[in-house]
Amino acid sequence: MEYMVNKVDAWKDETGCWRINDTIKDCARINLDNPYSVREVLKRLREIVNLPKGIYTTNIEDMWNDDTFEVINRRTLEPIIQLERV
Repeated sequence: MEYMVNKVDAWKDETGCWRINDTIKDCARINLDNPYSVREVLKRLREIVNLPKGIYTTNIEDMWNDDTFEVINRRTLEPIIQLERV
């Protein structure tokens, strides 16, 4: 499946939840054989984006479908990159 890589600008609201303020759409495209594998997603993204190991994960397991999900900071839960199926 092909995914559009979107850069995310997020901020924390008064309740402490992250809100996506803006996205820069279609910065790149990647193909994922298994979108439910966090390891596969991060491996493919590291081929095109500088993502240090051990800092990021995805929220794909928390989403109700695999059409759109985010790469998030493991410690702060801030969304960094959004992946949108095309």
